[in-house]
Amino acid sequence: MNSSNNTINLYNTVAGSGKSSKARTDIAESKNKTLVIVPSRNLCNEWKEKLIEIDSDISIKLIYRDDKKEGMSSSSTKRFLKEMVDSESRVVITTHATFNLAVRDGFKLLDQYDLYIDEAMNTHEIHDFRFYKDGFNYIKNYVDFKADANTNLYRVVANRELDNRMKGIASGDESKVDSIMNDKEGKFKSLFTFLLSAGHDTYVSKETVEKFESINDGTETTTTEFGLVSVVKPDIFKQFSSVTILSAFFHFTESYHVLKFLGYDFVELEKSLTHDRENIHIHYYINRNFTAKIRDEMKNSRGNGIIDYMLEHAMSVIQNEKYIACMNDSSIDKLKGNYEVVNAPHGLNDYDTIQHAIKFQSANANSSVASAFLSIFGITRDIIDRDRNVLLAYQFVMRTCIRNRAAAYANKVVNLFVTDKRHAEFLQQAFTNATISKHDVPQILSIMKAYNINDNVKSTIPKSAYDFKSKFEAKIKNNLKITDKSLKKYHEIMDEFYPTYIKLI
Repeated sequence: MNSSNNTINLYNTVAGSGKSSKARTDIAESKNKTLVIVPSRNLCNEWKEKLIEIDSDISIKLIYRDDKKEGMSSSSTKRFLKEMVDSESRVVITTHATFNLAVRDGFKLLDQYDLYIDEAMNTHEIHDFRFYKDGFNYIKNYVDFKADANTNLYRVVANRELDNRMKGIASGDESKVDSIMNDKEGKFKSLFTFLLSAGHDTYVSKETVEKFESINDGTETTTTEFGLVSVVKPDIFKQFSSVTILSAFFHFTESYHVLKFLGYDFVELEKSLTHDRENIHIHYYINRNFTAKIRDEMKNSRGNGIIDYMLEHAMSVIQNEKYIACMNDSSIDKLKGNYEVVNAPHGLNDYDTIQHAIKFQSANANSSVASAFLSIFGITRDIIDRDRNVLLAYQFVMRTCIRNRAAAYANKVVNLFVTDKRHAEFLQQAFTNATISKHDVPQILSIMKAYNINDNVKSTIPKSAYDFKSKFEAKIKNNLKITDKSLKKYHEIMDEFYPTYIKLI
């Protein structure tokens, strides 16, 4: 496959099914120059070792900064392209992070390389702001809105008259700080970095710009969302001889939809998305989607929250055995017993003797991010939250002995603890022989009752509610205008009658 015709090869098979092994065999047999991109430094080493096992004569170069390890490249990631061009090795292996830094420089001249991407890699960056109109007007000093082939979008470009100041802000030069921006969270620094990138395009919806331009700043009482998205330029991938992605459930990711937006089609070389392993038990605690608000704000008179009682129940099952945990930073200090925290699970194979996994994390996108995705790519909150929550859960639990092929682990009992029904049902679709249990922990039910949260899906939904939901979601899908009043009503209906569903916006 030649990537110049906008096609990408995809190994869309479950974790642990041998995607990487098959890819390494293909690389060794092809004799082509190849660039491999993996999630972590540890996997760079693993890929090198496994390739050498297949072909001891294969020449391999690792490019990332690590001065402490013998034989590693000590070059800065900014010299990535130079090392690629100068390298005489047939295979170059680098990390997602290093590659993405090189993308910002808009590198070229790699048309002799096949590209392999191990696990889903970010192809985009969201920039979410809230402004009053005067803030929006000020930002227009720094950017221009250019017409795009997509008539619903503007391409956002840097105002070159302020180029040096923007470069200074992007690099963290304190002498270039714009005090009016109050960039404590680094959001403008990130935006300017991507606006100045030679490898990215930045977009904003026309609707967002028109909304600001129509505001009467003398009467506005609140700020308005201003969301932009920076995406990798299509030419970054087109320059390679071929592109192959190795990622389970890739069609459920944000990156899949972004690449489709960029005009790419996918050729599935292999597809297998279910496991038949026995003795997997999936535990969950609430029907509603577990959100940051539920996690952080809903507490009883003792000051304990829902997550405290989820953990208490999980520990009663795990006892003193070792487990891995995926938690938000605010909840890590609640963990007890013999555990390891694993918040970046892609490609890690160090835990395949462990039988218990707790994924009590909420990674839902905020409204600005969801609005930006929806308006620019047509990507709904359902897709965003599934990628950031349930796909993360799947990748995480696949770090356990589920993926261990040794006979001693084939029949081990594995307990997977997740927060809500959405996670549990997705995992059960992947692990077809798994059991699934909802635990009605009294303290959790009591907290939800105290906050007037109904955790049960009503069996009878009024026709008026069903009709409103259908019409509202049809408007969203057809990019029709909606009012704040109808949006509020939609959320009320979804919360009351569809608590296990993910809202469209």
